[in-house]
Amino acid sequence: MIEVTLFLGVTAALFLGVALSMGNAIDQQKYNDSVQSFAEYLRGIYSMVSNPQSGGQGNSETAIYGRLIVFGEKTDFAGKDITDYDGRPVFSYDVIGDVEPPYGATGTVSQIMSSLNVNVVRTPKDARGRITTVELAQPEQFSLRWETDVQNIDGSVFSGSILIVRHPRSGTINTLVMPGTVIDVNKEALQAKGAYESGHSYPAITELLKKYLDDSPGSAKFKTDELNFCISPYNRGESGGIPRQNIRLIKNSRNASGVVMIETDGGDNKCTTR
Repeated sequence: MIEVTLFLGVTAALFLGVALSMGNAIDQQKYNDSVQSFAEYLRGIYSMVSNPQSGGQGNSETAIYGRLIVFGEKTDFAGKDITDYDGRPVFSYDVIGDVEPPYGATGTVSQIMSSLNVNVVRTPKDARGRITTVELAQPEQFSLRWETDVQNIDGSVFSGSILIVRHPRSGTINTLVMPGTVIDVNKEALQAKGAYESGHSYPAITELLKKYLDDSPGSAKFKTDELNFCISPYNRGESGGIPRQNIRLIKNSRNASGVVMIETDGGDNKCTTR
């Protein structure tokens, strides 16, 4: 009886150890999959900006200059509140503007973009030149897999905006970041759409992207700073045995190689402490 009891006890312990090991391995694989998909999403944005034809829906009066990526919007494309939505979706939009910048236009990338009347919406007009509706320019929603989350280094949820644009003359890609500043593009576009379709005006919508490009004193401005994303499973992070992966957008990235996955156990990983 003693031998049988010992045998069953050892077998149960071994089985439990194997089961836990398999569970941890599966969790780690899911996490790695989510991290990789997020990195590829960011790299794909650079490919779209480098090859604007892939953005589609351009016309002779406008050109596609890049993408605006927004983390932290509270409304989805249908107007549904997503404040408590698991996965906290990321939204991106084409940046469209005049085909040619004004003669002699100079200044920062933001100033040049502003001179092109860039926006993230299209506003079709009737024969009398009146705006009839509002359409988001090539909107896309991306959600991280397996309940992972994009965080700041300190563990708080990341919110902010990234503007990846192509210079209209040189063709050089510029990456501008604005952590912490979020304009609910979906909400504003839906409100404007409803207003115009009911015969009313919504003048702010033609200035939507310029809210980000505002250069007035005291306004938040896009910068070319390095940006560190920390990818963490909800309620786990290091405490759950899976260290947060650091995905870095290097300063003023100009192509997909600017999206770098930092070694988890390396000394350069900004996400090991918070």
